[in-house]
Amino acid sequence: QRTGELNLADRETQLDHPLSAAQQTRNVILFSACTSLQYLAGPLLYVGPQQGALCAKLGASNLVANLPEIAFSALTITPAFLAWFLPDVALLKRLLAACYLVAAASLALVAIGLVTPLSNELRIAAVILQGAAIGATVPTAIALLWEAIGRGAHESRRGQALGLAFGIGPFLALGSSLIAQELMTGRLFGLLSAPLGEP
Repeated sequence: QRTGELNLADRETQLDHPLSAAQQTRNVILFSACTSLQYLAGPLLYVGPQQGALCAKLGASNLVANLPEIAFSALTITPAFLAWFLPDVALLKRLLAACYLVAAASLALVAIGLVTPLSNELRIAAVILQGAAIGATVPTAIALLWEAIGRGAHESRRGQALGLAFGIGPFLALGSSLIAQELMTGRLFGLLSAPLGEP
């Protein structure tokens, strides 16, 4: 009888939603995975003092060193403009993919700039561009994820998505922050014999 009750609840959920139970489960998992991965990438996606310190280390003035965070803050309004100019739901998946691709490209640009023999001016420009790109894309991706789970799962399934995303995500953020801290101090839990060299 208990199993029958659960099956009946699943059928009622499916009748109340245009997507099947399996499709809703997939959307719950995707929402949770994307949110958790954003937590995992927190040390890279968070734009703040570390970008300023890097720019200062590369020879930027105090004003220029603050530009990455300024650009990030200024462009966090991007989701509002996208909702205004591109309200079509059919674009949701492509916009979400584009946000993640642009964010990843900006991070790769900084990484490549730091390990290749570029001038410090170009490296500083890459860091500022990264701050702007993250400010425009990550808040937009978060807004799109909320829209996706709102449309892609029944109300009764959203608690599962939130529980997974915000239950696992903070632990991933903690782990990645600890690893980043160990890398910066040059220890990496005793695996490194000397600190990493400066760019």
